[in-house]
Amino acid sequence: MQGSAFMKGSTSSSSVHMDLDGGDRWMYAMVFPNKDEGSVRDIVVQLRQAALEVKLFFSSSQTDGKPSLIICKLRANLKALRAEAARINLPMLMDPEKLRAVAKRGLPAHGIEPFEIGDEKTLQGDVFHPYENIHMKYDLADDVQDLYQRTTLGGHFSSTQRMMLIDSIIVNVAHVNIDKLKADGALHDCFPLHE
Repeated sequence: MQGSAFMKGSTSSSSVHMDLDGGDRWMYAMVFPNKDEGSVRDIVVQLRQAALEVKLFFSSSQTDGKPSLIICKLRANLKALRAEAARINLPMLMDPEKLRAVAKRGLPAHGIEPFEIGDEKTLQGDVFHPYENIHMKYDLADDVQDLYQRTTLGGHFSSTQRMMLIDSIIVNVAHVNIDKLKADGALHDCFPLHE
C-alpha cells in the first residue's frame, strides 16, 4: 500500500482556509492497522461521501519493514458543519445585542410588533438580563445567521462544537461503527485532535 494511489491526493480541498472559524484545522484522527487496504478504502469512501475531508499518511513505526499504521485525519468545511448542526438541532447561544435590536425593530413580516423588555434603570441591578443566555436550535435560514453568538475568531462554531459535529457526521451520516471496527481489529482508535 505504500506509495499507492489510494494514499495520494487524499483531500478534496485545495483551499487554505475552509471558513472563518478554523475549518482548515484537522479535528479528528482515525488510526488503522496497515493490513487491509480495501477496508480502509471503504471507510474513507464513506467518510468522503458524508462530506468529510480526509488526509491519509503512514506512521513512522514499522513492522517487517513496512509502516505499521495508517493515520486518517478528518475535518469538515462550514457547509457540512452547518448541515449537521441543523440536522441535529444543535442549541446555539444567541447574541444578546442582536436579539435586543430585533426586539426593538420587531418582525413586521411575521406579525411581531417592536417591543422592549425593561429599560436601563429597571435592569441596572439585575444579575440576568433579558437577552442573555438564550439558545436557539441551529437553522440554515440566512435571516438568522447573524443572530448566533460568534466565536472569538468570528465564526459559527467553537472547536468543541466542531468536534461534536464531526463525531456526529462520522457515526450518523457516514454510518461508520467505530466500536465494531475496534472490536474487529480493523481500527485501533478514533479521537479528536488537540488545538
